Amino acid sequence: MPMVLPGGLASVAASCAIAHEISRYNDWVNGDRKQFSRHNLQECKEVIIVESKPAAWDLAKLEYETALEQYRQFTSLRRQDMTFVTTVQAAVLTIIGKNLLKLDGAHFLLSLVAVFVLFLGINSERRLAGYMTAYMRRTNEIEAEYGMKLTLMSAQEVKTKRLLVSNAIIFPLYYAVFLIAWGVVWILNLLSGAK
Repeated sequence: MPMVLPGGLASVAASCAIAHEISRYNDWVNGDRKQFSRHNLQECKEVIIVESKPAAWDLAKLEYETALEQYRQFTSLRRQDMTFVTTVQAAVLTIIGKNLLKLDGAHFLLSLVAVFVLFLGINSERRLAGYMTAYMRRTNEIEAEYGMKLTLMSAQEVKTKRLLVSNAIIFPLYYAVFLIAWGVVWILNLLSGAK
């Protein structure tokens, strides 16, 4: 069975390949050409394993660690976006105050700014959720390929909990509540202005 060397030992693998090449040449010179062919095939397999396995694992490990780190950062960023949007909504509602159902021009423009910030939040949420889904899909592929189970087991654990709703539903719903509230405020202002 061929020995798999860590990625840092590429020069050792190259030296071994040269030594095996010399050995194969000596076999050929001594006239054992059939043995040379079998020996050549076996050594090529060993060199391929030495060259490809560590590189594949190193790449997968890097992707796995990067995907989990990006997932963590995007989770934090999603919550920061929600905090920012909530702060803007609260500031606008505080400024408008008692005039919420009697918006003048300046207050109406301020409410438009609040709604624009909501759309920015929704756009950011959708983009981050898309990236996070792709990263999680890739970590699942790597785990399946190398027999790991971190994200698989955590996802299964979350699915066993009752009364949990996915963030993919809750986060957009959070923004939708603000949009509906502003829509109601505008409709009530239009109805009160028509009287």
